[in-house]
Amino acid sequence: MNETNQLEAPMDRANAEVEQAARAAMRDITDFANTPEFRSVLSEMWAIAPARRADFVVDVLLNAKELAARGVTIPQDLTIQRSTFRDNRPTLFCIVKHLPPGLLWEKVTVTFDNPSGEPALLYKDMVRDIESTADML
Repeated sequence: MNETNQLEAPMDRANAEVEQAARAAMRDITDFANTPEFRSVLSEMWAIAPARRADFVVDVLLNAKELAARGVTIPQDLTIQRSTFRDNRPTLFCIVKHLPPGLLWEKVTVTFDNPSGEPALLYKDMVRDIESTADML
């Protein structure tokens, strides 16, 4: 076996492990997102004006009590959180599942975006909040 093949085998194995874990994580996220209870919450959000959806995310999707009142139980290994991107696409929230430690990837994230309008959280505001928090430490 030459040196190139010796390097490729571990990388192929690592890629296969990442692919398997990422596919399983995506399956877990989509299984949760397709439950009748969560789909009902999504329908509730889509029924309100796009400008009010960011408030709905904070008031309902990021509030375990509100979700529980609607019959939604978030699996322990999933997280619903706000997210933002440097290009300020109109992201409302995302569902995240972290992959096992030691893989080349950290997590799988599915984002839910407003069809139009402003993002729920601007990238510059998030960065400013992080910097402010770091200054307090």
